[in-house]
Amino acid sequence: MFDVIRASSGDSYALAAKMPHFTFKGNFAPGFTVDLQYKDLELAIQTAKELKVPMLLTNTVQQIFEQARAAGLGREDICAVIKPLEELLGIEVRS
Repeated sequence: MFDVIRASSGDSYALAAKMPHFTFKGNFAPGFTVDLQYKDLELAIQTAKELKVPMLLTNTVQQIFEQARAAGLGREDICAVIKPLEELLGIEVRS
């Protein structure tokens, strides 16, 4: 799936940098933490509400980060959001 996304319009620097070097390797040493990303998502959502701009997916993404925070992963790298998702789905994407 990673290769398909990389070869399509879903490609991005973050995908290319984070997935093979961090997520797949299980390297969750903090670069940009789950807590910081959650804070930034909260600021974006608050601003969007004030401006009456819909943020359809941002609220869902924030809940994914909230789940990671509830699992005690707030001080780990944003890639650590994969851990609760793996648990939820009963799979492991790390090699």
